[in-house]
Amino acid sequence: MYGRGVAGNRERIMASIAELRDDIAKLCQRARAGIDVLVSHPQVDGRVAAVGYCFGGMVVLELARSGADIAGAVSVHGSLTTSRPARAGTVKAKLLVCHGALGPHVPMTKVNAFVQEMNEAGADWQLAVYGGAMHGFTHETGPRGARRRIPCRGRRPLCHRHAKFLQRTIRLKHPPDFKLMTHCSAP
Repeated sequence: MYGRGVAGNRERIMASIAELRDDIAKLCQRARAGIDVLVSHPQVDGRVAAVGYCFGGMVVLELARSGADIAGAVSVHGSLTTSRPARAGTVKAKLLVCHGALGPHVPMTKVNAFVQEMNEAGADWQLAVYGGAMHGFTHETGPRGARRRIPCRGRRPLCHRHAKFLQRTIRLKHPPDFKLMTHCSAP
């Protein structure tokens, strides 16, 4: 996503993120290239959903806004604002957005603007707001004070919500294996 020679270098990663946020067309082009590689794999039957955390959460929402041919998108503590709001009828993917109510990067005014944007676009969307949770609430560690981390073991609410959403969206016979969902694996 970031380009060659960027991974592992925080300064370059942050510069790349800023560049991609400013060029949504380039961001979507790179994300679609990844999906194209995935879809070309012989074990993929065409049912594709995108899941992203933080920057990745913003990426999957931009993909959905662009009309990408994905069945669903799950954004977890991703940015909800955009320079290219969805137009009526363009969002094909079903959306699940998981947000920490106390996240400073996306205050409730921006959440409300997202809700209005999705309603006006006629999108099929769900929003789960976790009370007392900060941005990055799926991370193992965080600042003291407000509840930053939402426990996610076994079939706890966040992972259960992801799994059920993905199961319905891409018509899986069984929910996804939590061990494969990095942020939801049991210790």
